[in-house]
Amino acid sequence: MVFALFAAAAWAHIPHDLVRAFVAPANLDPTETWWALLESQAPQLWRSDDGGHHWEMVHGDHMGDQPTDAAMLPGGTLVLKGREYLWWTVDGVNWERELLPGTATKLNNAGDALVVAGSDGVFVGVPGERFERIADSQPRVLGEGALAMVTASGTVVFDRGEGLEEVPSVPAGATAVHVTVDDLFVGTSAGAVWRWDGNDWQSCGALPVAGLDHGSVVALAAHGALLVAGTGLYSPYASIDGCGSW
Repeated sequence: MVFALFAAAAWAHIPHDLVRAFVAPANLDPTETWWALLESQAPQLWRSDDGGHHWEMVHGDHMGDQPTDAAMLPGGTLVLKGREYLWWTVDGVNWERELLPGTATKLNNAGDALVVAGSDGVFVGVPGERFERIADSQPRVLGEGALAMVTASGTVVFDRGEGLEEVPSVPAGATAVHVTVDDLFVGTSAGAVWRWDGNDWQSCGALPVAGLDHGSVVALAAHGALLVAGTGLYSPYASIDGCGSW
């Protein structure tokens, strides 16, 4: 949850400069647990149970597997990707594990399921249950919150809950992708955002940082007419008129 990290940073200090992954409930409920996976000489997992005001380190065997990514599933289940295993927990005390499906390098949540991507493909499933391979190669871009990805061949594959759909082209330099019930958006390395209208890609315009170093779009989130685009080193930008202006 990229945008949760921006929101949390306004009032809470995560106790490390190098945050590898930050996960929290979608509504940022301060009564539920927030998690931060940190880089150090060895990975560290921290938790906050008061909306990010106080943090404590979580210890356990899962940290010996050198986790490098994290995701949260509905119901508050935290999932970590280690070198060999997927680890998951609801309370941070009791952990379960299973072997990684494929050569996993990246985790994302997609509705009620977990997306695991690596050099040998993309898998979708629930830890402790069955994972299904839906792509045979590593995607160029993997979205968050719902299943959406830019494939190695340059198509966009997504699922709005009714099965996989595919758009046979993608704007050049795609760096972020996001799908909602009604819309599909792509952000690019040039700081531009595009929306798929069902037939072709329509420009949402360029962000104010377009063309600057680190001005590429690294994450997108949308809710109704609100669209938020996060960039490399700059604050997120928002459009409140369906991406007509920023």
